Amino acid sequence: RAGGHHEPMVVDARSPPVTISDLAVGTTYAVRVRASNAQGEGEWSEPEIFSTEAGPPAAPAPPDVEEVASVSMALSWSAPPTEDPTAPVEEYVLQKHEAGAFTTVYTGDLTSFTAAGLLPGAFYRFRVAAVSAKGQGPFSVATKPVATLPLPPGPVTAVTPLVVTAREVKVKWGQPVTNGGSPTHTFAVMVREAESRGGPGELREVWSGPGLACKFKVLPETSYDVIVMAFNAVGPGAHSAPLSLETPAAEEKASKQPKKPAAMQMPVVTISKGGVTAAWLPPKDAYPAVKTFHLSVAPGDGGADYEVYSGGASSCDVGGLTPGHTHHLKVCAENDEGCGAWSSLAAVALKSTAEKRVRAKPRAPEGLHAVHATKASLKLAWLSAEDQAATEAERTRFKLELAEGTGSFETIFNGTFHEFNTSKKLAAGVRYRVRVRGENKVGTGPWSEEVDVWTLKGASTESFDFQAHFRNMEMMFEGRTLPFWIGLVCLFISLLVVIMQFVL
Repeated sequence: RAGGHHEPMVVDARSPPVTISDLAVGTTYAVRVRASNAQGEGEWSEPEIFSTEAGPPAAPAPPDVEEVASVSMALSWSAPPTEDPTAPVEEYVLQKHEAGAFTTVYTGDLTSFTAAGLLPGAFYRFRVAAVSAKGQGPFSVATKPVATLPLPPGPVTAVTPLVVTAREVKVKWGQPVTNGGSPTHTFAVMVREAESRGGPGELREVWSGPGLACKFKVLPETSYDVIVMAFNAVGPGAHSAPLSLETPAAEEKASKQPKKPAAMQMPVVTISKGGVTAAWLPPKDAYPAVKTFHLSVAPGDGGADYEVYSGGASSCDVGGLTPGHTHHLKVCAENDEGCGAWSSLAAVALKSTAEKRVRAKPRAPEGLHAVHATKASLKLAWLSAEDQAATEAERTRFKLELAEGTGSFETIFNGTFHEFNTSKKLAAGVRYRVRVRGENKVGTGPWSEEVDVWTLKGASTESFDFQAHFRNMEMMFEGRTLPFWIGLVCLFISLLVVIMQFVL
């Protein structure tokens, strides 16, 4: 190839002429020849310069999108980068890509064109090819997808009445024929009385929302025009064709006869810290109107019913109920014709005084003492005032701690019992400090007073340590109240009587 640095093409031939194929169109080449025989190769001839004929034009650059509208796009493009002077570009072919295929939208010698008839809010791609006397060249690379601008939606379809009464109308409709390239998100229903169609009457909006049906209030014996309009991101669309309808006459209501109020619904009872409150709903369609409500209580102990409220209010506070019992409340309405039937009963169960007692953290346990002592163990017991009235689920849990001499405390028991036998082997004849505290659902109470206890002294055999025993007895009786001492004296007298009878 002349003027370049390409690898030379070598063609072997026995005799002329020689045909060289696969050459590039519109390209200049230099050709030289040399002969060879059994003795070797001769010298190269002088090069002969020639050019191949030019082919169709090269591919142009992708078109430029100059302007975008709702249904059209303006495009322009340039001639191919290399053009054969002997075969100039005569025309261009412009194609658009739509629905998965390219179609031709323009053929001519211009380098710009406005593609019309496009859909709003749709994406398109374009490509262009040049044509000369040598034929049509390859198409350019297609443009990136470009969307036309969306439009407001078209009119909705099939506005149809579903229900027409003297006071209410229900209509439905279909989606618009076109959404303008943007999804519809809202519909508005507007009405006007038919008499105003020829005058300055205005449409009034009676409903707005995303659905395809609605109902609205109307007047009896009136003609209406109903119009529906769709909205998308661009704005409101065109009005639908008006739906004309006429409402029927209203039915005459039968004259009411005065009578006692109907039975009321069961009263609603609310129990709070402030007490018991009862509320009720008036009976419907009472004629004459209700003037007074009566609230009565049936005691849970089988006593006679008694009235706790009489007045025009629809609620009242209820007092005098006995804790720990179930009461039943009922209500009735009264008008000029008399009292109506009682409602069904509403049960009210108030907690007993024990159940209502104020919850608090447990107090410090009392009377912590050693019930029994050996050389290696202690049996400890204590009292808790809270548990005397508590249920099993509310029992206080106790944490018992023990320390040797002046050492640090360690937990040896955690449970609901009021006594504990140490499982850890203790040292003989040693002073220990013990303390206990309670814990419930409210929180943890304070520690009891620390108490000193002693294990018994002894070496190989276990002997009774009177000094330690008396110390523990002293602690056991410490803090006992008068009823305890009276009971102890009575027990001592009973034992004494039994002994005397046995002796005598």
